Amino acid sequence: MKASVYSPETGSPPRIGTVSKCDFCPDMVRKGELPSCVTSCPNGVYYYGDRNEDAVTNGTETVRFSELLESRAAYRFMEELGTEPSVYYLPAVDRAFEYQVGFEGLSDEEIALYKKEARITE
Repeated sequence: MKASVYSPETGSPPRIGTVSKCDFCPDMVRKGELPSCVTSCPNGVYYYGDRNEDAVTNGTETVRFSELLESRAAYRFMEELGTEPSVYYLPAVDRAFEYQVGFEGLSDEEIALYKKEARITE
């Protein structure tokens, strides 16, 4: 019987059918590599870096973190809860389709809230 390995970096082993929290691939970063999501994204939309060094990269370009946040109106979900999320979201640019997917079953008030958080205008 093989013993289950627990690591405080990766938490408990994931259960089939559940979503695990992103841990930013500490094993890859320790080796000087970018996380898998950054290197495998064909559109280069994932940026990874260090807020303290004010630099992020998508594997192709490296930019100042502070400038990216300001120029692209970055936001964090539910930061009002005081959890200080480490993930920032950048609104999409040059959408090729109408942003309505996923709003089925929501009230007009809920839709307006999501669009406000994502800075989506009609």
